[in-house]
Amino acid sequence: MSRRKSPALEDEPAAQPDQSDQLRRVAIAMLAGTFYSSATMNADAARMAFLPVMLGGPSVAKDLLKRRLTVVYGIYGHHRACPMAINGIPVFMECGALTADDYNRAVDIAQAMRTAEPPAAAPAAKPKPRKARR
Repeated sequence: MSRRKSPALEDEPAAQPDQSDQLRRVAIAMLAGTFYSSATMNADAARMAFLPVMLGGPSVAKDLLKRRLTVVYGIYGHHRACPMAINGIPVFMECGALTADDYNRAVDIAQAMRTAEPPAAAPAAKPKPRKARR
């Protein structure tokens, strides 16, 4: 009997043919404050926040480590989340996984986006002079 992989745990590198788009999406979520990852929370919070990892048990964790996917993450609004939170962290019913190198690359992209010069604003329209009231 073959083992089926949980559909709730996305294998992001295989699911996304263009990895730069995935890392850019992660970086944008970091800047927007909708990115939650096992790298930024303690182990207990990570186990409670990502249901596929918690309910999958040791077999899911071993599978992730075997594929060098060490950072589990959820993007609020992209991955399905429960209508509840634990200590302010959403509980995700699906999540993605990244290697440590990809996570660090996404952090670098987010920092570059943050420090990038904002686009030039359009020149403000001159206010029209008001007619004098009599």
